Amino acid sequence: MTEGRGPLAPKDPVERSRLYIMLDTVIEASPRMKGKASQEIFLDGRLVSKAKYVGGVTDEKILGLLESCTGFHKLVHSIGVSVKADKEYDGDIDFVLQNYGKGEAYESGTLIRVPCPTDGTELILELDDYDWSTDDD
Repeated sequence: MTEGRGPLAPKDPVERSRLYIMLDTVIEASPRMKGKASQEIFLDGRLVSKAKYVGGVTDEKILGLLESCTGFHKLVHSIGVSVKADKEYDGDIDFVLQNYGKGEAYESGTLIRVPCPTDGTELILELDDYDWSTDDD
């Protein structure tokens, strides 16, 4: 956030009903396996509190839907991701959404990986465009 100004909107926002989970969040990634930089942000058990405190959501029905994958899919139509990388960075940035599976946490849940533009342009992931595992937990 720039001093004296409110949150900065995405470069090319799409008008829709929305709630924010992360807004103007600085994420610093460090090299991991095979040297690719990554930073995990775990929302398991935190989605409701982020919707309350970051997004200002007070409707208990909405917050209740965010407590499960089934409710999440009823409530959320799409996810908007906007990435603004430092000018010195010339690598790729992927947005990854991973649901744990009910059986093997890292083996059976849905995994979505989408390359993102790094100039602040908003990328819209429409959830109906993806196959979701019935094992998502």
